[in-house]
Amino acid sequence: MMSRGCYAENGPVSVCVQETARRRKGWSLDAVRLGSDVLRSYKDDIKTAPLEGVYVHGLVIDNAAWDTRTSRITYPKQLLRVRTRIWL
Repeated sequence: MMSRGCYAENGPVSVCVQETARRRKGWSLDAVRLGSDVLRSYKDDIKTAPLEGVYVHGLVIDNAAWDTRTSRITYPKQLLRVRTRIWL
């Protein structure tokens, strides 16, 4: 899922939550909670889709960057692109 230049960030996330609730019979949309995990792999390293959720790549974090060495958000003076994949 690519969200470059997209400032309605909650749109793709809402779709992910709605699709999860639809796939699981009996799950209420209000009861579905979103979680995320930053993976230590790059776009080309993963060849298949996850069983549930989506992988996100190309994410831009305004006024921050992802430090792949420490797996933490840093706040440099220039805007950088996150190069890892995030599982929602």
